Parts: sequence; C-alpha cells; structure tokens
Amino acid sequence: MASPFIKRYLLALNRYKWAGLASFLAILGASGVVAFQPPPPPEFYAEGVLVDNSPVVAFTATGTEVQQQGQGIISEDLLLPDILLEQVSSQLATRGIALTPDQIASN
Repeated sequence: MASPFIKRYLLALNRYKWAGLASFLAILGASGVVAFQPPPPPEFYAEGVLVDNSPVVAFTATGTEVQQQGQGIISEDLLLPDILLEQVSSQLATRGIALTPDQIASN
C-alpha cells in the first residue's frame, strides 16, 4: 500500500500533466529558436593618435647636422618599398580583396 503523500503526488501529476508538458515544449521551442539565430556581425572600432615630437635641442653644430640628415633619410620611398606593397597585396588577395601595389601606395 502506497503512502498518502505518493497518492496525492500521482493525482496532481495526472491532473496537471498537460500543462507541464505544454510548458516544457514551449520553453524548448523558444530556446531552439534563439539557439539557431545567426550570430551578430562583428563590430570593429579603432582609435589612434598621431603625435609629432619635436627633436631635442642640439647644443653643437655637429648635432644639428646629424639631426637634419636623419630627418632627410625618412621619405615615402623608405616607408613604402615595393616588396612591402607586394606582400600586403598578396595578403589582401588571400582574403578576397583585389588591390594592386600601386593602388595601395596611392592611398
């Protein structure tokens, strides 16, 4: 013979089984819809600062000459060699972006 607690539990289960089953299926369906949604597209944000630092004051004529020569060395040709532009172009091509080295240099 079963205890009264078990009898009451089985009666309540029999009485409310459809409500519980319907709730379970509704929650399962809603979670399935949420799970199969595509992920949001990635957002990229970049921030940079370009600072121009003035050179240190030179106390000799030789120091001033060396600083001027060093400033004259840096040019667009030094910063954008052909080999670098070709490598950047090939890396972009692997990602599906077709840019020639000349187009990269002009930007």
